[in-house]
Amino acid sequence: MISKTMDDEKSSENPEKGQSKLEVLIISDNKKYSDAGKEYLTNLITADGSSLFEISNLAIDDLITNGDLLKERSSGNKDISVYWPDILFFDIRENIDDRIKLLGGYLSSHKNCFTIVSIDERNFDFLINHDGWKDIQRNANGLSLSQTYRMISKKNDYNKYFERVLKEILPENTLSIIKQVKSGTLNVTKPRYIDFTKYATFSKEMREKFGSELVAKSLDILATFNPDETYKMLKKTLPKYSEDSIPQHCYPPFKDFIPISSAEIIPIIKDQDKGITSAYVHIPFCISECKFCDYSVVEGVKEAPAYLKDLRKELETIFNSTGWRTLSPQGMHIGGGTPSTLSVELVKELGDLLTDFFPNYQKNSRLSFEISPAVNEAKLDAYKNIGASRASVGLQVIRNEGLLKWLKRVYATGKGEKAVQMLLKRWPDNTNIDMLYGIPQQTIGSWEEDLTAAIELGVPSITFYDLRVSPRTRFVENQQFPSFYEIMLMRVMAIEKFLESGYKQVSDNQVVDSRALKEIGNQPYTYRDAKKRGGSTLGIGLSSYSIFPGLIYSNIGGKDPHESSKMMENYSNVIEEGKLPVDIGKILNEAEQMSLFMIQGLKLSGINKPANGVDTNQFKTRFGQTIYQAFPHAIALQDAGILEKKDGYLGLTHKGLAFEQLVLKNFYQRGINTA
Repeated sequence: MISKTMDDEKSSENPEKGQSKLEVLIISDNKKYSDAGKEYLTNLITADGSSLFEISNLAIDDLITNGDLLKERSSGNKDISVYWPDILFFDIRENIDDRIKLLGGYLSSHKNCFTIVSIDERNFDFLINHDGWKDIQRNANGLSLSQTYRMISKKNDYNKYFERVLKEILPENTLSIIKQVKSGTLNVTKPRYIDFTKYATFSKEMREKFGSELVAKSLDILATFNPDETYKMLKKTLPKYSEDSIPQHCYPPFKDFIPISSAEIIPIIKDQDKGITSAYVHIPFCISECKFCDYSVVEGVKEAPAYLKDLRKELETIFNSTGWRTLSPQGMHIGGGTPSTLSVELVKELGDLLTDFFPNYQKNSRLSFEISPAVNEAKLDAYKNIGASRASVGLQVIRNEGLLKWLKRVYATGKGEKAVQMLLKRWPDNTNIDMLYGIPQQTIGSWEEDLTAAIELGVPSITFYDLRVSPRTRFVENQQFPSFYEIMLMRVMAIEKFLESGYKQVSDNQVVDSRALKEIGNQPYTYRDAKKRGGSTLGIGLSSYSIFPGLIYSNIGGKDPHESSKMMENYSNVIEEGKLPVDIGKILNEAEQMSLFMIQGLKLSGINKPANGVDTNQFKTRFGQTIYQAFPHAIALQDAGILEKKDGYLGLTHKGLAFEQLVLKNFYQRGINTA
């Protein structure tokens, strides 16, 4: 039996008014849940006194009985059209297996339905590991909007539950997107650098909306950068690649990569073994794919044992092809994916593999690895036993569970904090957390809450990433990202908050507390620093990339991270044939090598940081000319207060860090006219 609000009749009398409402369908066998949802949502009104929502209730039995109706839509039949809501609340707290199956079937026919799933806290882990739920999550990557939410209160305080959902998952900006989906007017396609409000207007709006001391101070700092004019200057000189974010490898953009073969790379790298200062091993397995990720990941770990054998064969092949004997990089990193998805036994096997090819790594190399918050003590001990000296956990968001779900992070916020405490027990001086800003639905206020929460965790190292947005990420096109100035403000807020709290900036996006820096010798992340100082990097595994003088290339899987399962099969087949799994890349001319060297080096900038940015003597020795000869526009950037030269290094200033993405892209080309 379908239950409708009294506003149904009113909306039919006033079609224009009814069209402005969002239709909500609550599916549950629990009458208290359904009634509470209807009552709470009905009482929400707009400024003109009209209802925000048109609400209908449906019992699970009715969903089963009327299943055929769900596949048809008839605008002339109200009883059928309510099955096609704009927002769906689906209660799966009982009979989870059956409910997941029903939900999957329902969503397969309802592509533009924003879905909020209610699940008891005690069943949350069961849900995220359920095969049916994983299928729903995979399919949701193609939907307009999809969410999950947990029933945290054991007292079944349903009014409180719906209040929290509206606050954390359905704020005003989300409702605006849903309305645009409903009306068919949504046309946002991942813009980052767009025309924006004048800074003075933006600053006034932010001060009125977020009145904190940190926001006010950060806005004052930005004002000293003359942001409107600086933006125009940098935007005018941008090269053709101005749409997407700087890739993880810095340069060149993926658009410039072409197919490349092992026959092309072997002559270049065969004598470079002594120059390899960093090595990367890719572990692609994850519980599920996060929306923000632009790496190659494979859901589940059933292929992990075979994959580790493939890693060994890949190393054997490259050593045999080049004549290398052993490698002794300064820094090594195990990334993903999620390396902590490996079992304890497989972690030990990974350690044996590293010992065979990098025999002195535990003595001479600093080994870092990444974990998910959903980790256990035994796995951490396993990584400790194979010599890991640095651990990094990808929290991304600390306090806002709704934002975590938006990103498809399949764990609760509390698990992240527990994971941090487990890491601190083992790596008290070199535990890092990753934070993410510039996310759809993120606000200045929620970002400040996370900055405070990060400091309260007491971790020695914090890395804060500006969300990379490109066709490689898993965001669908109907996302509204924070504006250019909002992203700048978030970045300045982070730097100010952390520096005030006793942290030192060691790169463009990482801070480390002073005590930890003394303990670990001012080099908390050796892998990154060695790579960005122009050393060669060897990448092993699916989609990993390698950098050598005059060459950058990616293994199979780097071209399209969305096809990882298929690429995994291709990677394994090539390995079995005794070939190197190289796929795409570029042989770099001298100008391109200079661009890569500059962009990597500038990312080692920080406020009051020793060795800030690019080593100018190293640049001249390597390329036979000064930075100013190679990039004449660097003088104009320095005169504008964007770059600074100090103690033999050319680095980003505070102003340069605020505009970093635009500044770095200005080194994609040489000899720019900034007049």
